[in-house]
Amino acid sequence: MARQADNEINASQPNSKDTIRALVLEFLGVLPEAMKRMVHFSAIPNAFTPELIQLISGETAQIAESLELLQEHYLVNKSEGNWYYYSSGVLEILRTFWQRPEQAQEFQRANRVAIAYFDNLAQRTTPPGNYVFQREALFHRLLENEQAGLDYMADLFERACDQHQIGVAQTLSTQLTQTLPQLSPIAGQYA
Repeated sequence: MARQADNEINASQPNSKDTIRALVLEFLGVLPEAMKRMVHFSAIPNAFTPELIQLISGETAQIAESLELLQEHYLVNKSEGNWYYYSSGVLEILRTFWQRPEQAQEFQRANRVAIAYFDNLAQRTTPPGNYVFQREALFHRLLENEQAGLDYMADLFERACDQHQIGVAQTLSTQLTQTLPQLSPIAGQYA
């Protein structure tokens, strides 16, 4: 009887995921439209720079101010080299915006910009630094065209194995595994 009462109390209380979701959506609700747009675009990649957000959004105004505000409210974290990232919980909430059918074309365009950006960084950066950019490009390729992304991953994976770079091969496999919920069951055969 006491256990049933505990279960009823727990069921009526929001869990931390629901609370975070409510806080993020409330915060987005008070942002000016231009800043809200920047936040949505910045949720497409796993990590981003102000330069990437400018390329994706086509806007230059208020990116630095927006990032500063997001940091002040602990929505975004800053790491070395002017890279920013959201926690996985916040990122998941922000990405639901792009799952709306009316956002599909805009997402595809922005995703292609992200692919080009990360490909460029991977080409300009020597190993092992370029692997991070290749992994991010893989993520975006998988979202754009699953089979092309899987082919890209297979090529990178084979090169890593041929060069005895087991850590790189494992990282590519991990990226695929993390992206699987957004892909078809066929992609699971590659994991």
